[in-house]
Amino acid sequence: MCLGQIGRVVAVGDGGAVLVEADGRRVDATDLTPEEAPLHSGDRVVMHSGFVLSRLTESEADDALSIRNHRGQESDRLQPPSDPTLMEAKS
Repeated sequence: MCLGQIGRVVAVGDGGAVLVEADGRRVDATDLTPEEAPLHSGDRVVMHSGFVLSRLTESEADDALSIRNHRGQESDRLQPPSDPTLMEAKS
């Protein structure tokens, strides 16, 4: 499953080009947010597949990252069953 990344705008260029830092990487992206509210350096955003889809408040971004980090820790604790027959399909 693909998830959008929470990032911060580093630079805004011409024609909707933006540079976003997310997960420690800088990504060239295209701004698809409404034109009447242009992005600025420092804005928090949701980015997916190289497209900035929406702007977030600091609080929204922090909440989203906290939830994602918590869910990632839960999945790290998941272990396959110790009994291999539990993984067999039942007919």
